[in-house]
Amino acid sequence: MTRMPQLQKPLRGSQLNVSHPAARGLANCWLMNELTGTEIWDLAARKTSVSFNGDVQYLSDALDFDGDQDYVLLPHSNEIVDFSIEIIFVADSIAATQDVFTDQQDSKILRITGGSGGLVFWWRNGAGTYRQLTTGGFVITAEKKHHVIITRNSITGDNIIYVDGGQKGILSTDTGNSYSVSGSRVLGIQSALSTNDFNGRVWLHRIWNRALSAEEIIWIYREPYAMFAIPRRFAGAAPGGNAPTAALSGPIWGPLGGPIG
Repeated sequence: MTRMPQLQKPLRGSQLNVSHPAARGLANCWLMNELTGTEIWDLAARKTSVSFNGDVQYLSDALDFDGDQDYVLLPHSNEIVDFSIEIIFVADSIAATQDVFTDQQDSKILRITGGSGGLVFWWRNGAGTYRQLTTGGFVITAEKKHHVIITRNSITGDNIIYVDGGQKGILSTDTGNSYSVSGSRVLGIQSALSTNDFNGRVWLHRIWNRALSAEEIIWIYREPYAMFAIPRRFAGAAPGGNAPTAALSGPIWGPLGGPIG
């Protein structure tokens, strides 16, 4: 699998293209492109903001967690049947067990196994039974950006974990069974008493209310921001009226009509 593309995030204020195929079923989207302040906004349907706790702060275009009770409390979802959960993160170290995200009451947890660097996705189904999905022999690398998506298909019962565009684990169980999602979603810790605090950075967190296909996941891995409208830049003099600009030379102009450089 090729290294994750180093793509620039859309600018703050960029609009989500709800007609884009990848946006179908998108329930939550925390792009984390605010770059400053103490809040992040859900750019999907909810359009709500949440605040930081502990020493969470922006580090360039990501949220930085120092591994000591740093967390972001996100709005919870209703009970869901099918889903896809995406997160892009870097772990500063894999020596200790860390919980990257969780739903309260241990409904769903993405955990880095200390020492080995393997990923484990824990969840509790609607009947209260705990399940565990692992990446097998695949391990993540400290200080490297990883793209993770976990999908659930209730018809087939397939629960699949993808890392950097490739399938790394599958567990087929609980056909037609919904999952319990009764608490808030948390980035960075499992609970206030947890010792598995995450130490690293998070670039992106999105949730769909459907299971993405393997083809869609490869596409999203390669183009994670494709569903956002990128402001068009024009070459030449500042556009005015219907004057053509394609053949003009000069500075680069942004969408607000001022020279960029």
